[in-house]
Amino acid sequence: HPKFDMVMHDLLVLLKPKFVVMDATFAMEGNGPNRGIVIPMNLILASSDLIAMDKLCCEIMGIDWTDINYLNFVDQHYQREEAEPQIIGEKIEDVTQKFLLPYDDLAVRAQRWVYKNYFLTRLCFGTPFLNMLQGCLNVYRKVDEEIMGKEWVNKYWDNSLPR
Repeated sequence: HPKFDMVMHDLLVLLKPKFVVMDATFAMEGNGPNRGIVIPMNLILASSDLIAMDKLCCEIMGIDWTDINYLNFVDQHYQREEAEPQIIGEKIEDVTQKFLLPYDDLAVRAQRWVYKNYFLTRLCFGTPFLNMLQGCLNVYRKVDEEIMGKEWVNKYWDNSLPR
């Protein structure tokens, strides 16, 4: 989202969370959620400060929190009392793992390019254009399934299984 930093700030100002919990039994590195790599972490984190929690998560993942745009923005603009965090349970150094960062593939670069241009953003996300593209993709997949899919299904699908 092109305004993610400001949206997070606004949510913090409006909701004023008093308690946050993060289920980190599994985490994801790389280009999630579709192409990320699942990492078992076996952690549950809780905090009275969402920003402190995200900064701590960055430390656990071996990421410098100052490289995260929204954390920088919120850290500069969100008025809050900063408290010294208390770590109870596991030691940070015992659970720290160096995570792979997302990489910019063609789809990500194209999306950023679209977001930089107001007209393109409105065209793709504020008009029926996106629905038209999705409709074309659905038709293509249906035709492809009819033509190529039956051959593949007949070759690889176990027809003896109940449906």
